Amino acid sequence: MKAKARQCVLAVWGAFDPIYYACSRLEYVEDTWNGFRSIFRVRVTKYRSIKEEKLCYQMARKFKKSTCY
Repeated sequence: MKAKARQCVLAVWGAFDPIYYACSRLEYVEDTWNGFRSIFRVRVTKYRSIKEEKLCYQMARKFKKSTCY
């Protein structure tokens, strides 16, 4: 019984995961050591310095925008 449930869950996950990956901003972590694609996926973000943040908020105030993103 557990084996059937496990197979069912994996089948649903196998169908759902590619759709989720396509809609999200996730990227696979590159693994060049062995040539295989890693199972880990991350969201890549850009670091913004304090100087960039201040400039962003000044420009947002100037153009009367509610956010600087």
